[in-house]
Amino acid sequence: DTIDIINQVKFEQIFNFKYSPRPETEALNMQNQISDDISSKRLSDVIELHKQHQVEHMDRYLDSTMDVFFEDLKPNGEIMGFSDNYCQVFVKGSEELLGKIVDVKITKSFRTSLRGEVVNEMFLSEGFYLVEESRSLDSLGRGIEWRSGVFRKIV
Repeated sequence: DTIDIINQVKFEQIFNFKYSPRPETEALNMQNQISDDISSKRLSDVIELHKQHQVEHMDRYLDSTMDVFFEDLKPNGEIMGFSDNYCQVFVKGSEELLGKIVDVKITKSFRTSLRGEVVNEMFLSEGFYLVEESRSLDSLGRGIEWRSGVFRKIV
């Protein structure tokens, strides 16, 4: 059943809705319709289970270092970006980090985001960033690839 599948897979994201009858569908005329109360309870159970899995997922990143592409300066003095696996990460920072990929040590996890500290700020020039390891960040979807010890923008 649905709960077993959610426990086995532990999805990072789910989009869930309770059943509601739709005109001109076979389901509308089926016998033994589930009551709205039962549908609401089942949806609530799924949502709560998924919240637990989200916490477990984010907790895995505590004390790790992640490459984060920063794209949004917040009014509270924090800057927000995304890791290469699309975790939302916040650090104290300024606009100089915008558009940069920076190593961030993760110090705190929340259900839907991470908080950390910048570990390395060695920027070469606009649009380039020096890294110490060889890795691909194609999954960022930002047009960045590894070349000779630097990330360079693909034109």
